[in-house]
Amino acid sequence: ETLTIEISSGINIEMLQCPADKSDSISNNDFYISESETTKALYREMMGENPSLKQKNNSPVENISNTDATEFCERLNEITVDTRPAGYKFRLPTDNQLKYAYDINKNQIAPIQSGSGFRVVLIKNIEETANINKTEREATPVAESASMPDTSISSTEQTLIKTILPVSPKAGDKISIAVKSVKFPLICCPAGTFTMGSPNNEPCHTDKENQKQITFDKEFYIGKYEITQGQYVTVMGNNPSAEIGDKLPVHNVSWSDTQKFCEKLNELTEENRPEGTVFALPTEAQWEYACRSGYTTSLNNGKNLVNLNAEDYELNQLAWYEANSSSKIQTVGKKVANAWGIHDMHGNVWEWCSDKGADITMYGKQHSTRAIRGGSFKTKANECRAANHREFRETPAQIDFGLRVVLINKN
Repeated sequence: ETLTIEISSGINIEMLQCPADKSDSISNNDFYISESETTKALYREMMGENPSLKQKNNSPVENISNTDATEFCERLNEITVDTRPAGYKFRLPTDNQLKYAYDINKNQIAPIQSGSGFRVVLIKNIEETANINKTEREATPVAESASMPDTSISSTEQTLIKTILPVSPKAGDKISIAVKSVKFPLICCPAGTFTMGSPNNEPCHTDKENQKQITFDKEFYIGKYEITQGQYVTVMGNNPSAEIGDKLPVHNVSWSDTQKFCEKLNELTEENRPEGTVFALPTEAQWEYACRSGYTTSLNNGKNLVNLNAEDYELNQLAWYEANSSSKIQTVGKKVANAWGIHDMHGNVWEWCSDKGADITMYGKQHSTRAIRGGSFKTKANECRAANHREFRETPAQIDFGLRVVLINKN
């Protein structure tokens, strides 16, 4: 039996069924194996890069470590949370599973050749434990969080386990801090210097974007995703969003709401976040440094916008905005990540920053403003540029305003 799973619009992965073989202890459950090795095209679609020496799209991806392949499976699980069979997850196969799959599907599947990459299996609620006989055993099913069923964000870790930061942190290093059973995955933004703002000749440049050099003496960590409703509910116990979904970014949050969220998140992670760190909103400089991930172009993939007020091909790969969102907020993490592995920094929801803007008077009342970044599902392409700066009143909340957090050294 062949199972077709949609990855994204027009992109599928074909899986072949391998029935349970309890007598030989290969698996106590049916599982599925990918019909072909993971191609360069599919790997690029999932991970935003192709590490192979040769670029031919339909050939197997190369130069892949076990860590790379595992991260690919994690990403595949994120993307297919609504399209794969309930209770099944993607993972790497065991050696026995590969041999078994080849034996029973030898007319449809070719063995992995020397120098090639990897396949994936789709398997139901088991943990694979290799012993002398390479048998596998049934495991206790993982209880998913009611507020956040996404496997990229759910966790069975105890919240009292203190997260340890890497000794020599590098761009893209990942850590995760849990609240109850919900993960907050974070990405390392290393110490370094970058040029903040846009050049005078960048279309839509304003004086607020005049360039300056910014140096970070120490690394910080930023949310891999915009804060989701599942995460927000876990921390705050309420959901202010208009369109409801655990994996949708929380929205309808004012700047004051973000401050209460960070304060509560710090209370709940007092025992398990790294010593000397604190959650906060990013500064504009932190936000733009994380967004750019080493690039100086208007987009964080090394490309520039072409169609500023219409649909733009390059921006389509990275963002949900007016031209492609169908006027709806979208699930986090469905667009290609930037070079450091951070998703949705262009579009989906505006993200509050900590920087204070100019005080303004509206309707006879004075208002404080704060910086917002990234554009949203409602904005035109030009407002999604990496350097685009806007300020908005701290209240009231807006339907396309959300947040992303940073973990910083509090000294």
